[in-house]
Amino acid sequence: MLRGAMRESRSSAVYEAVIRRILSGEYRPGQLLNRKAVAEDLSVSIVPVNDAFTQFQSEGIIQTVPRKGTFVAQLDWRDLVELTIVRSALEVEAARAYCGTRIQSQREQMLELADRVDNAPPVTFEYLHADVVFHRKLVSLAGNRYLLSVLGTVMARGLLLAMEAILTTQSEPVTASHREFVDDLCSATPETVGAIVRRNILTAKQALIRLDKAWGDGQDAGSSLDVLLSIMGELDE
Repeated sequence: MLRGAMRESRSSAVYEAVIRRILSGEYRPGQLLNRKAVAEDLSVSIVPVNDAFTQFQSEGIIQTVPRKGTFVAQLDWRDLVELTIVRSALEVEAARAYCGTRIQSQREQMLELADRVDNAPPVTFEYLHADVVFHRKLVSLAGNRYLLSVLGTVMARGLLLAMEAILTTQSEPVTASHREFVDDLCSATPETVGAIVRRNILTAKQALIRLDKAWGDGQDAGSSLDVLLSIMGELDE
């Protein structure tokens, strides 16, 4: 049991080290990742690197091409649109379960997590990590393990897309107040909570989709933004 815990700890450390490098731009989309080189760089054996890469593979952060190697995944604005819709559906469903007494009883803890996000410097690992922790905690209040598991995968791919857009355009994302978001959730009902959650998710995503340089074709990016807003609007009706 102890050996298993130590292996899990080393794998988690490798995962965090590699994700920091991906999100900082040191490992860029499409870049080849040599597992042995990563292990040597982090002064670990190949085992925790393989464990971490298995998780990255399941989250869509890396892609392995037979006889070519493992690469940081390259995603585009279509992925961002589709992931945003999926994430919204997951978080809205969770919110309908936790709104009311569940979120109200956890208000102080959620406000503490919200402040960590709001006070972290934008476009940093600290900000992105705090944001993931915040939203995972929110969804966990619904008590549905499968919702939480799928959300983790969706958010991991979303982070990769966000950083690719930011690094390409050298622009900072638009962020919403997480503290205000918590207060809105605490006063929401199952009928009104969906619009509150979607508004929070869309704040940053709209800005990212508008970063035409990141996606190449501005007209297509604009069209996708219109499609996304249309779909999200229909869900609120």
